Amino acid sequence: MVAGTAGRCVGAFEPMVPGAVGHRYRSVLVARASASALDDLGGARAAVNSFDSLSGWVSLVSAVPQPAARWSGPITLTGSHLESVRALHEDRADVASIDSVSWVHIQRFAPELVAGVVEVGSGPLVPAPPVVASATTTDDELTAIRLAMAEAFHDDAARTAMAGALMGGFVPLELADYISLRALRPGPAAG
Repeated sequence: MVAGTAGRCVGAFEPMVPGAVGHRYRSVLVARASASALDDLGGARAAVNSFDSLSGWVSLVSAVPQPAARWSGPITLTGSHLESVRALHEDRADVASIDSVSWVHIQRFAPELVAGVVEVGSGPLVPAPPVVASATTTDDELTAIRLAMAEAFHDDAARTAMAGALMGGFVPLELADYISLRALRPGPAAG
């Protein structure tokens, strides 16, 4: 049987970062050091990688108290998590929600950007981004892909490479495992 036209969910990698539980993770809410708590950030200047980002937009609005589930302060679209942290560092924004894997990598490889930036909270626990196969993938092919992805972690070289990318395993998932994310969908940005 072949699924719909958007593709077939193969599964997700298990992030090896603080707050992760299996294939689920939390975004890290970061702010300029002058911010004291999430409650103070409701009307703050937000740096957002894109409005279709679960980790950068949806997690931010879900974690920071907002009227009508929409951001009430100014928003700067940055195009990436790295650029959102840069916006905080350069005082162009006060708060951002960063994918936790990206946050660890930014701390490791661009420590100068995290000076003056503090963790102030976390987003909701959500499934990691899915690996997706073609919509024309058959059930037998999907099973073979899932098996190959899981078996790759039995190879020492592959496991070492994936650990460097902060991935610790692979979990087969279905589209239904992501349906709960619809409840987090924020309203449009203010203004």
